[in-house]
Amino acid sequence: MAGIDTQKQLLSLIRDFTSERSRGEQRVVGLKKRIEILQSEVEAANSEVEHAKRIKEVAEEELNGYEVELSLNDSTIQSLEDEVTTIGNEVDALKNKEGLLRDQFISQMEELNKEIREFQKTVDSSLADEDSTGITATDIKAFEDCSGDDLEAIKNLLSDVHSQLAKEEEGYLAEQKMQEQLQKEFDEYEKKMSLIEAITEKTNSVQVDLPFFQKNSSLDRKQADVRVGTDIGFTRGGAAKEMPMSTMPSREFGSFELTSSGRSRYGGVLVKANLTCGCLRKDLFTRSQDGKTLTFHLSGFKKPLV
Repeated sequence: MAGIDTQKQLLSLIRDFTSERSRGEQRVVGLKKRIEILQSEVEAANSEVEHAKRIKEVAEEELNGYEVELSLNDSTIQSLEDEVTTIGNEVDALKNKEGLLRDQFISQMEELNKEIREFQKTVDSSLADEDSTGITATDIKAFEDCSGDDLEAIKNLLSDVHSQLAKEEEGYLAEQKMQEQLQKEFDEYEKKMSLIEAITEKTNSVQVDLPFFQKNSSLDRKQADVRVGTDIGFTRGGAAKEMPMSTMPSREFGSFELTSSGRSRYGGVLVKANLTCGCLRKDLFTRSQDGKTLTFHLSGFKKPLV
């Protein structure tokens, strides 16, 4: 009887050991599967880390390029400002010179008018004296034919007046020619100044449109007022394409895809573009002829997908 109980206990122990071993093997299999899942997750995480590293390297390279471009723009703006200052000084000098020449010309004309009035008074006085003496037409004819001192003096005076008038006329023509030349130069300087101001404004707008990863960059909220589900037509070197676009209303920059035949900033046709750098500006749009479609333009550039 005791042997039977011992045998039963032994069989019970064997069954317990077998069941425990089976459960242990099941746990081992589960742990192996868990290890495989964790290994796949680790590999995926490593792949994402490598992808993030590549994106970071590309972003750093682009940032370096933008920093170089910004420094070049700064130097260009400084040189343009210096040139504008120089041209402004030259224009002021030309204005001063023009005013001085005008004053000189006016004073010369006043002197000439004064001399003419004095000559007219002298002639009128001579004619009045002759009339008071009762000179006849025959006497006047004889006086014209004679070679007396009075007639010679009048002829000399007339000759001097004519020569003075000729000189003043030559001076007036020279002053007028110089005035026209100064006006032409002044117009050219004004054209140059307007061109330089346009170039400066365009260069400043390039700095405003730098990408979002530049340090201390910010955009006006009014330039990024794009709501979810808004239909936007993009134009970039080709026909406008209208598509629904979803962005976060509170973000200044959106990351969204666009099918377009436009060209990227660096050349080449983009079939699919990732608009990671740029913003939508409310003031840059065109309206269709029927007035039903608004086509907003992208401020920035389209970057190829990594």
